[in-house]
Amino acid sequence: MSEFRAQLGSFGLKIVEVTADGNCFFRAMGDQLEGDEGQHIKYREMVVHYILEHREEFEPFIEDEVPFDDYCDSMMKDGTWAGNMELQAGSLVTGRNICIHMLNSPRWYINNFSGREASNMVHLSYHHGEHYNSVRLTEDPCQDRFQCSQHQQQCSNESERLKEIFKQISL
Repeated sequence: MSEFRAQLGSFGLKIVEVTADGNCFFRAMGDQLEGDEGQHIKYREMVVHYILEHREEFEPFIEDEVPFDDYCDSMMKDGTWAGNMELQAGSLVTGRNICIHMLNSPRWYINNFSGREASNMVHLSYHHGEHYNSVRLTEDPCQDRFQCSQHQQQCSNESERLKEIFKQISL
């Protein structure tokens, strides 16, 4: 983890660890969007309902011949790991592109929005193929939901700063 922290730290970023209980993707989304990993149930429900409402877009990607409804029932359960479909649905239901940082690897992007729609991006770190955390600017003062509401303007500017950092990295 220290190498990953150093990698992101060199770009002015930090990893905000979320609980590793099978809900980590949803916890990281809660941290990114509300400053509260405890909102994971809300994000799980939003994502699964989006998948259910857009069955024709997602059903072909269910693996192991699991019936669609069974898959969604399982995904609704606390502790069920999110996969690529949930990341895609998470992007679409929240209206945010997602950037996934990995140790010593290129970033992955889920880009569903462009232009003005793409002004805010969710930043996650992915660890050892099994865990997501939240990524923020090093100086981000938001430690919890209350602080984020107190520093709302500063927190909302984070995505703009991250975009500028990534433009510099990509050059």
